[in-house]
Amino acid sequence: MAMPADSQLPTDKIRVNDQPSLEANLLQIDFMAPDFDRRKTPERVGYADPPLSVIFVVANQWLGVLRAVLRSPFMQPLNERQQFWRLDYLTDSGDALPEADGLFRMAYTFPIRVKLNALDKKYWDTAVGLSFQSRFLLKRALVGREVRHFVEDSHWEVS
Repeated sequence: MAMPADSQLPTDKIRVNDQPSLEANLLQIDFMAPDFDRRKTPERVGYADPPLSVIFVVANQWLGVLRAVLRSPFMQPLNERQQFWRLDYLTDSGDALPEADGLFRMAYTFPIRVKLNALDKKYWDTAVGLSFQSRFLLKRALVGREVRHFVEDSHWEVS
């Protein structure tokens, strides 16, 4: 279960109303119902009870209230496809459910963003050529100014 650590120690690094603060990045929302539909079937992949859309509407409404009260531009709405989230189904006493065939006890997502650039020899050579040209143009633009600059393995000065 994702939950706050047992021993949360206040920090003096950030004080609120002259009091130590706690750093937090977890929002826990408890949904209560007599029963939840936790069946594991292929057609239910990506389905949760309550639906994820409901969970995120409730979370974002609460964060919107906090954002307004705090006047915080840093508090942004959550998106189920962009943030880590976890849904634990618990007993009425808050304990983890025992394993049961064909039933979920937990659902989660851990989004991974991969950003990359494809670079082949042609583009590498073009960049190398531009690098030499840009050094020449920069040196030319700085004529008359005292500049000391280190680029790659070459050291050059303009005075």
